[in-house]
Amino acid sequence: MCPSVSLCIHMGPVAPHPLTPYLPPPPPTPLQAVRGTNVYGILRAPRAARTEALVLSAPCSAPPHNAHAVGLLLALAAYCREQIYWAKDLIFLVNEHDLLGMEAWLEGYHDGNRSGTQWWGSMGRAGAIQAAVGHYGAL
Repeated sequence: MCPSVSLCIHMGPVAPHPLTPYLPPPPPTPLQAVRGTNVYGILRAPRAARTEALVLSAPCSAPPHNAHAVGLLLALAAYCREQIYWAKDLIFLVNEHDLLGMEAWLEGYHDGNRSGTQWWGSMGRAGAIQAAVGHYGAL
């Protein structure tokens, strides 16, 4: 579970994204529900048509696994907020449950459901995702 994080970067609305992915079971057991929440914020490009986006993500894991990734992502968001020359929207994503959380967020962003993951709420949208960068591991 992630420690509580305060976002005061003023980059626009920061939205939670509740999710419930189902892990594939071993043969004799039923599906196991895993609950979690992803948090994302969109930094809009001030001089662009908002047709393209870049995702910067960090999984929120219990320390010491990935202890500094969320702090680094927030520091990067604060730095990017001060710049004026972005050509793509920047999406800052803190996902719970590593790849399951990322998959659930992507399915919610694209309004699809290929893996049986349940997600709730309407998602803020940026442009088409051109690339994604994930920071994994402690500094």
